Amino acid sequence: MTDEPTLSVEDTLAALRAVGEATRLRLIALLAESELTVKDATAILGQSQPRISRHLKLLAEADLIQRFPEGSWVYYRLADGPEGELARGLVERISREDPVLAADQERFRAIRKAKAEEAASYFAARALTWDRERSLHVSEDDVETAMQSALGDTPFQSFLDLGTGTGRLLEVFSEQYSSALGIDASHDMLAVARANLAKSKLGNAQVRHGDVYALNVPPRSFDVVAIHQVLHFLDEPARALAEAARALRPGGRLMIIDFAPHELEFLRDNHAHRRLGFAHDQMERWLEALELDLEQVTDLVPGDDTENNLTVTLWLARDRRIVTDWPARDTSREAALSPITASFEFFPPKSDKMAETLWGTVKRLKPLSPSFVSVTYGAGGSTRERTHKTVERILGETDLSPAAHLTCVGASREEVDAIIEDYWKLGVRNLVALRGDPLEGIGSRYVPREDGYAYASDLVAGIKKIADFDISVSGYPEKHPESGSWQSEIDNLKRKVDAGADRIITQYFFDNDMFDDYLDRIAAAGINVPVIPGILPIHNFEQTMVFSAKCGTSIPSWLARRFAGLHNDPETRKLVGVAIACEQVMDLVDRGINDFHFYTMNRADLTYAICHMLGMGQQAPENMAA
Repeated sequence: MTDEPTLSVEDTLAALRAVGEATRLRLIALLAESELTVKDATAILGQSQPRISRHLKLLAEADLIQRFPEGSWVYYRLADGPEGELARGLVERISREDPVLAADQERFRAIRKAKAEEAASYFAARALTWDRERSLHVSEDDVETAMQSALGDTPFQSFLDLGTGTGRLLEVFSEQYSSALGIDASHDMLAVARANLAKSKLGNAQVRHGDVYALNVPPRSFDVVAIHQVLHFLDEPARALAEAARALRPGGRLMIIDFAPHELEFLRDNHAHRRLGFAHDQMERWLEALELDLEQVTDLVPGDDTENNLTVTLWLARDRRIVTDWPARDTSREAALSPITASFEFFPPKSDKMAETLWGTVKRLKPLSPSFVSVTYGAGGSTRERTHKTVERILGETDLSPAAHLTCVGASREEVDAIIEDYWKLGVRNLVALRGDPLEGIGSRYVPREDGYAYASDLVAGIKKIADFDISVSGYPEKHPESGSWQSEIDNLKRKVDAGADRIITQYFFDNDMFDDYLDRIAAAGINVPVIPGILPIHNFEQTMVFSAKCGTSIPSWLARRFAGLHNDPETRKLVGVAIACEQVMDLVDRGINDFHFYTMNRADLTYAICHMLGMGQQAPENMAA
């Protein structure tokens, strides 16, 4: 058995078809050595730029390679996933004596040599400046030793170096990380860094052009982030620190190396320094504001033989979300210790057979101790009675906490108020307040009823006037289909929260970066209630595609490929559905999320499997056959 990602037969054939052409195979062989631009590939292969671009596009569409725009250039490299590993395996089995590939390699080496000479020239032009500055403080060897001591020798998964310069830190910590990314605003410095990485043969490290004030990296995605001699060049160092903190995983570490306060004004005048060092208390305040715990402060004082003494300070801080190592066989991965909680959504059954399925699902999921279970309303309130009966039965026959859905559609304010009062008398304390779909169904125009609650915010306010229910409302990481802009989307959400909503449950989504962006938008609007991501375990991909098109959820191309060819293979579809949902949830856990809302579709199998893998409900379900 292996934990390495694998490919289906369908995906394997697609990858082989993509690489099964002479030019594309030559490109794969080159990219196995180093990243390339279209200009590089054109010069090496002696073909036109449009033709090379088309071949690269086909390889990218097959997930064999990845593209990284950098200004007006685009760099290509082999992908990190199983398709990329397949490509590397193919290249390893090609004879190095092949005359075509050998000629490509010779031209490639010539281009690399020219770039290295150009980078060296740039480096030499600034060597006197850098040497002058470095002579003012302790040696770089001493600084690097202090950094290595601070981080220790335990391996970690991902490393981000902000202001990477020549890429030196990517070399220093190459034995500890699995993957690394260096970001710098200078194209010339990146050329130096690329030459150094090529010389050191560091295939698991990349460098990219970027802005430390607006990092183009996923939030909560790096175990260690370093900012080495960068902050003193910045007008807003606190802003850069906030971006660095955003990139940290739960429990991740931020390492800052910069000057202690000094009075060498010539560094400001001649070397573009904006800040003349940083005091301990200033840095502590910044880190505390970012909810980072300062673990270590080390001052590196130069010897008495230097004319101008500059002290270098090392600060090491940790994201205060508590973490623990996974089992010893994988010491590079960490997971949040916060307990994982979940809630489940059911819909009221339309027949006796569907009722039997629902209650089998309830019985199987009950040992997972969900925080609540919600019961939906049909379009236009069409299942109102069945919703009420289902909620009543859950209350009467289980110890679960039901949350009844309520909508504004199809009833007067007086009728809705009566339902709210009945639920309170019944013992229900949780409601999900929604505007609801139009009577004609999703996609048709919504017209508020004159004597009813017009929108969800009105409904929330009305509920709170009647009784102190715990109220959930809906959120849309990709905007509601009827929202004209993100501003109107977030404004509407804020109205619901301001009216008294206690939490937000999102529409399901398949792109976790979109969810992170959504959280950022919510935080910027001053909304501070819990946001629970909605997770849809996929039972039927075709049905999911149809519904997603109506509700505005995008389907990534990789998701479609996972289910390709499985239309008549329900058992494999289940396995794929569980795997996809588990990947999504575990990634969200890595990003600090520990509460999830599962859209069960009244089926327990996939949801139970996912929750079990999250460590919920350690005892076996009461009825495995349900």
